[in-house]
Amino acid sequence: MTIVGIIVYVLGVLLVLTWVFGTRNKVRTGDGFQVQTLVTLFFAVVSLVLVPILKWSPLHLLWMFPASFICGFLSILFPFSVLQPFGNLTGMIACVGLDQVEVANNKRRRQRLVELVTQENLSVDDAKKKMEENGEW
Repeated sequence: MTIVGIIVYVLGVLLVLTWVFGTRNKVRTGDGFQVQTLVTLFFAVVSLVLVPILKWSPLHLLWMFPASFICGFLSILFPFSVLQPFGNLTGMIACVGLDQVEVANNKRRRQRLVELVTQENLSVDDAKKKMEENGEW
């Protein structure tokens, strides 16, 4: 049973690390994130920390991760909305070290790209070329 528990724990760690790097990448490229996703990430991290501290079996992660998804989805409703600051804190910790100028430029580029695609009915490639020609990229 310990080998299965170790496998479950390692898979949980890999899932959380992938999630953290995905959050960093979304923010770096100028895309936003939803607080519900960050609350879910917060609970997943807390689950990974609690299992060894409380000396629980790693198999508890098999119910803790789905419970974190449920809590994350419910965080838009009133009693659970008190969890949003924890999600925001998790997002800020995940994004430590990102270049704020690069993030702001990418966000501006993304907004302009969406504007060109929707208003002028350009493809993404054509909108990018137009932005490069105008010096907006």
